[in-house]
Amino acid sequence: MRVNYRSNNTPVFSVLSEDQIEAIYYAALHVMRNVGARIHEERAIRLYEQAGAIVEDGNLVKIPAPMVKIALTTTPDTITLAGRDRAKSITLERNQAYFGTGSDCPFVVDPYTDERRPFTQKDIYDAARVAEALPNLDFFMSLGLTSDVPVATYDRHQLLAMLRGTTKPLVITAVDEEGLLDQYRMASVALGSEKEFKRAPLFAIYIEPSSPLISNREATSKVIAAAENDIPAIYTPCPMCGATAPVTLSGALV
Repeated sequence: MRVNYRSNNTPVFSVLSEDQIEAIYYAALHVMRNVGARIHEERAIRLYEQAGAIVEDGNLVKIPAPMVKIALTTTPDTITLAGRDRAKSITLERNQAYFGTGSDCPFVVDPYTDERRPFTQKDIYDAARVAEALPNLDFFMSLGLTSDVPVATYDRHQLLAMLRGTTKPLVITAVDEEGLLDQYRMASVALGSEKEFKRAPLFAIYIEPSSPLISNREATSKVIAAAENDIPAIYTPCPMCGATAPVTLSGALV
């Protein structure tokens, strides 16, 4: 472990050395080329094939290292998210950390009655108002799942409550590709245009594939929609060490 100090005297905590990081990277390349991942989305499989991936057994996609390196050259080194108040922004780049809330708790303890009950749209709005007032929170996720709205479109109601409650950058979830695109249109209306969203996105979309190495149709289709509309995406399988991933830190990172 080491702590580096940059020129602005901000400490950067690092668990791994540069050599260890490189070893993990090359191990990940080995897994992608020799183990592969199951992709349950036909559009994605076609895109992989067109880019040079090897497809076996219908949906087992193996990605050669040169393909990964080419893909990395097309990604930006920095992304700026900005809230409805455009002055409230965060710049996503190396060694830059921000703090915000989490998402999707099914229940809440009512602050007035101490009753444990399902999250409602108003609870999300109230949580957004609290996040808006706290200077050390840089972005807002919904904290809970809206239980008092139609299940198939809960994500749109969730975003509406977030937009009403805070002017900070957001991280959202979506039921499916259609839900993501609806929220993209909602955010563009809130900002005035799609062009303004693309200049500094109002939100990033949080997407979960399945660990180990499985991308289902819903998750993959959201990634494609995000790529087509310049929506920043967080794509994380949330592996559990010793269960759905190796027990070691380095193995889980690979």
